[in-house]
Amino acid sequence: MKRKQGAKGLMAIKIDFKKAYDRLRWAFIRDTLMQINLSLLLVSTIMECVTSTSLKVLWNGESSESFLPSRGIRQGDQLSPYLFVICMERLYQTIEEAIILKRWRPIRACRDGPVLSNLFFTNDIILFAEASMDQAIVIQEYLERFCMASGQKVSLPKSRVFFSNNVCEDNRNAIYTTLGMDSTMNLGLHLGMPTLSSRITKEKFSHLCEKIDRRLVGWKTKYLSLTGRITLAKSTISSMAFYSMQTEKLPLAICDEIDKRTRWFIWGGSETKRATHLLAWEVLQNPREFGGIRIRSASQANAAFLTKLGWRVLTETNSLCSRVLRAKYCNGRCDVDMFNAKPGMSNV
Repeated sequence: MKRKQGAKGLMAIKIDFKKAYDRLRWAFIRDTLMQINLSLLLVSTIMECVTSTSLKVLWNGESSESFLPSRGIRQGDQLSPYLFVICMERLYQTIEEAIILKRWRPIRACRDGPVLSNLFFTNDIILFAEASMDQAIVIQEYLERFCMASGQKVSLPKSRVFFSNNVCEDNRNAIYTTLGMDSTMNLGLHLGMPTLSSRITKEKFSHLCEKIDRRLVGWKTKYLSLTGRITLAKSTISSMAFYSMQTEKLPLAICDEIDKRTRWFIWGGSETKRATHLLAWEVLQNPREFGGIRIRSASQANAAFLTKLGWRVLTETNSLCSRVLRAKYCNGRCDVDMFNAKPGMSNV
């Protein structure tokens, strides 16, 4: 979308719902459970768990009398995430209905790629459509339909619209005014990762090192034994960057900084305090039978995660991610040498 040319513009809308768990209507939950053909006994049991809750409000440090709510599901309850995901599936069905009726015009990552209308993960929602006034009206209509039925409400101040490069200023103003949302050049994070990735630099991932530093500040190395420090390093420090490693290749400098902090902590040192390293870093990475402690190197872990991602693209041919990547970069092929380098291709 950042490099889009031509007459047809595209838009991505990041939706934020107000108090998503608290606003869900009980009648909507029951109707959703009935639609997926659960037995009446199971539906009644689930609804009894949902509707039997009582609440208290803390007011100036004192709790009020308990009262019964009329909507919402409890956060922290093990059943609630399942119920919420099932209910949000109704919005997906609504969008699919609009696409079948040819009212909602989704986008494609390339000419022969699969259509993309939405990305859902619980209440993290991004909608895709052509950038036009009639599409803005259709999206608003279907969102209002879903909100009316479910009790949800779109938080307009927190929702954003991102336009492709070829949408003129007048069209942008008309569309985001119709939707009641602000236009943005950056949609921020989706599932904890940036939605718009530019060139991969050390500065982009410096927050990983800062995150590790904040964790190390609270740990007093002098009060921990060597075994304790090794256990914490293997279970916590070396794994703090794993989430980011699963989608992008980290710069080598960032991987070295993560390894450096792991070594400092194991041997009881810090950036300002030197400590004697009794074994070389390469030895520590070896299995125990070869004199090491099997600690992961950041660059090796990153390579392993990306290999796993490549394997999924090869084997899970029906997944949306695999279909988009193969259509855009592989001409539909599905083999080890399928990726073809293109000018301006994604860094991710």
